[in-house]
Amino acid sequence: GAQVENSSGTFEKVLIADNTALSSTGGGVKTIGSDIIFNHVTITNNTSYKKAGIGSESSEIIILNSIVRGNNANDPDGFPEDFYISGLDDSEAVIDFSNIGFDWEGENNIDQDPLFVDPGSGDYSLTSMSECIDSGTDYYEINGDIIIEIEPIEYIGLGPDMGAYEYEGNSL
Repeated sequence: GAQVENSSGTFEKVLIADNTALSSTGGGVKTIGSDIIFNHVTITNNTSYKKAGIGSESSEIIILNSIVRGNNANDPDGFPEDFYISGLDDSEAVIDFSNIGFDWEGENNIDQDPLFVDPGSGDYSLTSMSECIDSGTDYYEINGDIIIEIEPIEYIGLGPDMGAYEYEGNSL
């Protein structure tokens, strides 16, 4: 996994999978006091005591065109396993056009099994039946600031896919 502290940056077209956090949070990614954009990222099958996918503390997080699902927390308090944000007075999360568990409110989010090809063997690409195919966005702005602008030659199909890997076959 990764820990980002007092920093800013972008994770793009990244797979973060099969990690275990020895501390209590952020098996996939832990952010502290940071401004981070996740675009076309797959965060899955990570394990920690709490907040196994993304554990965010006092950070501003933007998640677009991404899959954050199937992470495993052993949390007796019942916090969500895939994404958790704390320090709400100085934290913000924008999650849109993503496949994220627990019905996160946002524009065009889905809460479905991403249908990876063979996660047991580390293949987190999408099968032809995945609802993540063509479900992303090629343009996104917040308050007049362009966050992403993807040219049509950079994706296959009607729109970008969610997750780290663009599906290269024929979608149904």
